[in-house]
Amino acid sequence: MADDVEVKISTKRIAFSITIIIIAIAFYFFYPYIVYQLSPITSYDYYGTHLDFRSDLKEAQKVAVYPDESMIVSTVFAPFMTNLTISFQNTSQNNLVGVEAYEVAYKMKTAYIALNRNINITSHLGAVQGSESNPVVILVPPMLANETSVRVSGFTITISGKTQREFDLATDKFLMVAMGIKV
Repeated sequence: MADDVEVKISTKRIAFSITIIIIAIAFYFFYPYIVYQLSPITSYDYYGTHLDFRSDLKEAQKVAVYPDESMIVSTVFAPFMTNLTISFQNTSQNNLVGVEAYEVAYKMKTAYIALNRNINITSHLGAVQGSESNPVVILVPPMLANETSVRVSGFTITISGKTQREFDLATDKFLMVAMGIKV
């Protein structure tokens, strides 16, 4: 009464099906990694506060820090620190320096609040001497910079960039190190 139905599948068709399934599974697992590697990271969730950055944090991570990154952290989070001063020279690039100064002030204030520290942040036009209670962040705009780096000397941190983009990267590198942001 009932005829037995026989289904024949060739080995080529089985191999093709298995290959497609393996490719689909690999794509499912590796796609997020590929997207992460190719897309820029311009924002970060810092203890529940969303922070936007002007440059790609993966690129900023490559900016040189002298003598080392731990000096930045120990300077901006010194035990007796009560004030952080942002200093810059008056140049025709004050608009760019103003943006960078705002970035540093806003994000460092966020860091101090998240860590329950009451720190005053002030801006100063001209040279200022840093101290343990009042470290100074000096912003060197592209027209005065001869390198792109973040340098720490005593209680003075110098952020400089040879171009506007590199100045953004150096500022973001300082913030990443100071705030402990890893990408």
